[in-house]
Formats: sequence, structure tokens, C-alpha cells
Amino acid sequence: MIRALFLALLLTACGGGSGGNESGGGTTTPPSPPPDEGTVLDTSCDGTTLVTTIADGNGGSYTEETEKSEECGYEPAPVVVTMERSESDYFKGAIVTVDDPDNVGWDWHVSAGHVIETDTGLEIRRDGGLGRATLTIDGKEYYFDMVEEPLCAVTSSGKYKVDCMGYLQGGASSPMIYYGEEDTQVVQIEIGFVITQSRCRTNDTPDKTADEICPPGSDVLPEQSIYQEVYDNVAYFNEFNEKNGVYFEVVVSGIEWARPWFDIFSFPRGSIELRERSDQIYGVGGSGGNGGQAFQPRTIYPLSTTPASVGVGMGGTMMHEVGHTMGLGHGIWGNPTWTLETADSDFNRYMGGSIFPRFGHGWDGRGTATGACSVQGTVMSYGSGSLWSNSLKTCEELGFPAGYWGDVAGNRLQSDEAYALNRVRYSMSLYHNEHLTPESELLQSLDATIERPEEDPGRLINDPYGPWVEQREAQINEEIILMRARNKQ
Repeated sequence: MIRALFLALLLTACGGGSGGNESGGGTTTPPSPPPDEGTVLDTSCDGTTLVTTIADGNGGSYTEETEKSEECGYEPAPVVVTMERSESDYFKGAIVTVDDPDNVGWDWHVSAGHVIETDTGLEIRRDGGLGRATLTIDGKEYYFDMVEEPLCAVTSSGKYKVDCMGYLQGGASSPMIYYGEEDTQVVQIEIGFVITQSRCRTNDTPDKTADEICPPGSDVLPEQSIYQEVYDNVAYFNEFNEKNGVYFEVVVSGIEWARPWFDIFSFPRGSIELRERSDQIYGVGGSGGNGGQAFQPRTIYPLSTTPASVGVGMGGTMMHEVGHTMGLGHGIWGNPTWTLETADSDFNRYMGGSIFPRFGHGWDGRGTATGACSVQGTVMSYGSGSLWSNSLKTCEELGFPAGYWGDVAGNRLQSDEAYALNRVRYSMSLYHNEHLTPESELLQSLDATIERPEEDPGRLINDPYGPWVEQREAQINEEIILMRARNKQ
């Protein structure tokens, strides 16, 4: 009896039978959720490549590799700076090559000059000052010198002068900027356009005057097609120059309206502001009964008075008159064997080039095969105006049959309009010096108290097609101060 009771107690103490399960005393722990997507699980290095294991949010993972990782001991190649050209002038700046093979980035700062970012680094052109300047790249300093532009010296030779290339120049001509015979850099010639109000008359308003249709200072552009005409003609001019090997492009510096005039002597030449932001002024719509009128300069040098010309329209007339303001003459026709030595006094006075008398003028065959290219006359002649004469171009290149000089489209002893234009283009482009900046030493040296006189209110019309109004306003105001200071000296 006692033994049975002991066994029963023993079985109960050991939890035998099914009674333990029924009491609900046991539990199961749920598994942990997978790491969030994007969680970094592990990093390791395979050489200089960083291998990162990342959770995908579904219990799995993926890897990303970062080559050239500094965490794995990679040291990026240093940025290498090379000063290719250490001199800087208005047109050809200091050239800096920056080699950044690992694209780590770099920053720069200059003490003076106008910086142009290039595909290989920087070009720094002078902005009015002279002397040593500093370029800083990533804290390291480099030096360059801002210098004057090179000039082609001239010496006296009786009636004419002889330039550094041995070519005759007009007796009053000054040395001009010259970079050598192989130089083909394109220079901007900024032209301001003044349109006579006679262009405003329309058949729809025969009872109204020009002042009523195109009042000075109007905010409305009554003949917007005329503005587009200016830009269309400028675009054609630039395409023509490019084809003919003439290395300047025309930029519209402004468009104004003026009351009618009769000839260049009564031409108002635009506002003071327009003249001072332009290398030339061209008046559209009046020329005293002629196709156009212009004065040939006796010399071309920077900061000269802005030259002007007029024409009944644009197109070839504008190109012809611009040629005159850059020193070209009409040229010869009816005398295909002409040379300077055999020219009479009337030719030298009326027809020859004012800067380069031997070849700075047009050439026309007057309908015969003695033209520059077959029967084709050049821009400065009174013929077809189909080309600039150019001793470095062929008639075939320009799309014409051979002419007086065979397939060559010009002659340095008789007519080479392109060469003459190219030789004056740099100095002509500095009549208005767009390279100056408000920070330049030249501007800072001026008396800051010089005041701009009151302009003719409302004369300058905002041009919807041109970028010059807002983008260059601050710079132009500074340059006007400079010009006025020069004129007072």
C-alpha cells in the first residue's frame, strides 16, 4: 500500500501522462524580419575595388562594386596644370591645360583677365590691364603676363609707308595688330544700325507721317520685319565671309530709328550710346540718290572715332559700304592690266584702297572674262559683287569659272580685298573695345566722378532679337565712362 502510493506520487512529480500538454505551459519564438532594403550587410576589398553587400528587403542581398575606392587604398591621380601660353592679350589669351584623369574636380581664381573655359582647361584674355597676373588652381599659384597686342611696324617711303610684310600702306596709316600670315582667328565687328523713318511708311497708312507711324522712343516695334531683315542680312554677310576666307563676323550692337536724311553728310549716325558700343554705324534708307555712301579711313587704330556709312538698303550695298569703312576702294574696270605704278591720279584719289593702295580694292570684268572669276565682279566693284577677291582662294572653291588670274580669285599686286580686310580686322574691332571689364585696372584708374551726359530720352529701342540690351548693359556703361575720359584728354 505504501509502495503504490509512493509510485503514484513519483509519477505525478515527473509530469507523466497527458496532463502536462493540456495545461498550455510551452511557446514558439517567431523568426526575425529580414533587414530593410538598402541595409549594408558587409563591405570588403577586392584590390582597390570596394565590394558592398546590400540587403534587398526580401531576405536576400546583392552586391555593388566601387572601383578606385580610397577605402581600399586607392590614391587618385593628381590634377596636372600646364601653362601652354603665358602671355595674354585681347585676342589671344594665356592658355592653361588642366589634366584631371580621375575627374576629381578643380576650382580656379584669377587676379585679372577675362576667363574662357575650354574643353582642355582655361583661356585667359586681358581685360584692359597690363603686367603680371595670377591664376590659382586648387590653392596653387601660376603666373601669366598681360601684354599689348603685336603690331606690324611701318616705315616711311615717300608718298606711302611700307609695313612689316613689305606692302605699301597709305601715308597716314598707323601700325595695326598683326599675328602673322597663318592667323585665321575670326574677330567680331560690332555694327549699330540706324533706320530712317522713311522706311516706316506703308501703303496702308498713306495719310500718316513717318513720325506718327514710327515715333522716336516708341516701345512698339511698328515694322518688326525690318528688325528681322537686319539680322537676316547680317547672317548672310557672315556666311559670305566664311566662304570667302574673310575672318570677321558682324554682330548687331543695336538698332535705332532716326528721322529721314538725304546723304551721309546729314546722317545723324545714331545716339552717343550706340556709337560708343559699335565698331561701325550703318544707316539704312538714305544715301543722297546713290546706292550708298561712306568715307574711307586714312588710318585704322584702336579707340578711333566710330566710322559710319549709309545705303538705300542692306544686302550687297551694306557689305560694299562696310568695305569702304574698313579701307577698301572701288577698284578698276576696263583696264585689266592695271597696276599701282601705271594708275593715274584719279584712280589713286577715288578708286584705290586708303590703307593698302596696291590691292585693297575691287575688280570687275564688266561682263567680260577679265573679271576676278570669269565675268564675276567683287564686292567693292560695281559688278556682280559675287565674291571678295582673295589670292588664297580659287574660283573653283567659290563656285565660279576661272577669271583674269586663272583659277586664283585674287592678286596681291592688283586686287586682294580679303587680305586687306583681314589685315585691318583686329584694330577695327577695337573701335569699341568689348574686351574691357568693369574690374579692369584701366577702368579702375579712371576718375570715378566722370558723369555720363543725359542721353536723348527714348532714342534707343529695345531690340527683341538681339542679346545686347540686358546682357551687356553694365559693361557698356563702364566702357562709355572710359571713352568719355579718353575724349577729354
